[in-house]
Amino acid sequence: MLTALHFTARSFTFVAKLDYQKDDDMMTKDEQWIHDHFEELVDAYAGRYVAVANEELFVGDSPKEVEEKARQKYPNSIPSVLGVPHPEDFICAV
Repeated sequence: MLTALHFTARSFTFVAKLDYQKDDDMMTKDEQWIHDHFEELVDAYAGRYVAVANEELFVGDSPKEVEEKARQKYPNSIPSVLGVPHPEDFICAV
């Protein structure tokens, strides 16, 4: 089952929000958190980087920065890190 679409636009790698039936075996809790809050992330943090560890959000200006913040608080976790796209990144010319 396809749960997320990973792609790159304007040097930001991100997960596009898709309608799907949740499959707990396919996504981590942190990936699910990102999916559930994706629109909020775009509205609040477009152009920045975020990490989620133990369902807690960390925000910064580089992937390294947010991963370090998350690992400082949760050293045994592997945070989910992504560049948050701008809303205009979703506009498609036909």
